[in-house]
Amino acid sequence: MADQYIDHDLINKTYGDPNYIPYDTQKAIQILQQHCTGSVNTGWSWNGKPIGPWNVYTVSGWSDVNLMSTLMAGDLQKIGITLNVNQLDESIYDGHRHAMDFDWVDFTASVDNSPSPTYPVSNFDNLFHGDPTLDVDPCNYTTSPNYDEVYNLTLKMWNLPIGSAASIAAAKQIEALVVPELPYIPLYVQIPWSRYITTYWTGWPTVDNRGPGQGASWWEPIIPQVILMLKQAPTTSTIGGVSPYVWVGVGIAIVVIIAAVVLVWTRRSKPESSSTSAGSEVRDKGKKVPASSFSFS
Repeated sequence: MADQYIDHDLINKTYGDPNYIPYDTQKAIQILQQHCTGSVNTGWSWNGKPIGPWNVYTVSGWSDVNLMSTLMAGDLQKIGITLNVNQLDESIYDGHRHAMDFDWVDFTASVDNSPSPTYPVSNFDNLFHGDPTLDVDPCNYTTSPNYDEVYNLTLKMWNLPIGSAASIAAAKQIEALVVPELPYIPLYVQIPWSRYITTYWTGWPTVDNRGPGQGASWWEPIIPQVILMLKQAPTTSTIGGVSPYVWVGVGIAIVVIIAAVVLVWTRRSKPESSSTSAGSEVRDKGKKVPASSFSFS
């Protein structure tokens, strides 16, 4: 259903085919030459205003986002634009973002995925309406001349059945307004930072079993849908045709036998003239030995 909401013709017309902006430094330089003055070596200006140097804010320690900002800076440098990566403490980063005090800001967003009872209207609401200080509308879309129309279409969508022809038509009207503006530059889909164990449950999302789509490092929006996909794994799993419990029992028996043999051998090999050592051993056992004296290897 998600694909029905995407106006691929609009995206192709605006950015070209395939449905994303391809990496092409020569094409980027050609565009700069058509609309700006300058060069890769001297820098660029548009209507007398310099293009860069810019700063991009990213949260220190967010390794995936930090890497993406660094890659962007390197790509822009190749076409004569300087982008300085500033890794900030999260509280300072949030202060700049909420105040709209930045040239560029790299951020992650938890968006709704199909199938969902609110897709995609909840995404339009979060990305193009609200107060940036409340972690919604991070681009402050209220400054766009299309804001009122986009907002009214979003309100209309809330009253339309998801998947209906009217809902899809309203979504494409919104796309016709915001896609040419490019208020956000999508970089990548953040994959889950999780691992699945299929010993007890199967049906986890995979490339061939996409389910509700990709979650991020936080999974709250899609956890219920993921859980509904799961099926209990068979309980008769074997290792080499033998139940794992049998192998565990064999392992324990072997350990017990080895321990018994070692104990018997140790007692037989103890020297006869050991009374002094034994006495000393008894006195040592009576002492309170600090935990720091023990060494485990």
